[in-house]
Amino acid sequence: MPVPTMKAVMSNMVPQTQQGSLFALIACMESLAGVFFIPVWNSVFGTTVFFMPGLVFLCFAGTLIIQSALISVVQCHKRPTTYEVLEDDNDHIN
Repeated sequence: MPVPTMKAVMSNMVPQTQQGSLFALIACMESLAGVFFIPVWNSVFGTTVFFMPGLVFLCFAGTLIIQSALISVVQCHKRPTTYEVLEDDNDHIN
């Protein structure tokens, strides 16, 4: 899921008064992830480049699968049970 789409979905999950806190938390987590995971992936690449050069990319794919599964669980859990029908009497095709 693209990051702007993910932010839009998350902004709909919190009240408008908490959206600033949500985006601050997202920015903080993105910064911490960059600080933490860049050295981790560099060490994984350095360790595995001699026996399987593409292993680091398989590890990237594995983390993306885990992220996709978590997003899917959240989306299925937050699915609305009822839908609001949007109809307008003047909105007809003649």
